[in-house]
Amino acid sequence: MAQPRRNKSTSAADLPTGGTDVVGTQDPSQPLTGMQRLFVTMLVHEKLNQTIAAREAGYNQPGTAAHALMRNPKVIHAIAEEREAYAAASAITKKNVVDGMLEAIEMAKTLGEPASMISGWREVGKLCGFYEPSLHKLEITAKGAALLSKLEAMSDEELLAAADDNIIDGEYTEMDAA
Repeated sequence: MAQPRRNKSTSAADLPTGGTDVVGTQDPSQPLTGMQRLFVTMLVHEKLNQTIAAREAGYNQPGTAAHALMRNPKVIHAIAEEREAYAAASAITKKNVVDGMLEAIEMAKTLGEPASMISGWREVGKLCGFYEPSLHKLEITAKGAALLSKLEAMSDEELLAAADDNIIDGEYTEMDAA
């Protein structure tokens, strides 16, 4: 197993003792391993991306390890706690960020920089969640189920021929997300 790089903030006590520190197979009552703690620190406090944070934490395959770590409930919880603590310590809220962006947009407007204004509004939209995917519910009726079963029985060539002839017909209704 890879050992974390030793730096000022890593001591021998931080080194992991087992090989199950990535995907959460360790006992849930046990604390994070040293490598997991170092990954969280690099990700939250050093602002590194996931792969680089895993590399800095000492994982041999940082891309794979980062993916697995970000699926580990213990690591996800630790990241959330660290981010909350970091935000509390810095006294910056989402509202502060949006207010700052709006101020920058006004400055760009005054300076006649439409590209900067658009960029600022895009960031505000992201912060407000306007780019989140929308939920669409699909319900298949008995007639639709029969058509679906007929389509599933067709070969790829038959499906392509049907699509080329525009003979596939269907209906759908958009549902508001509940």
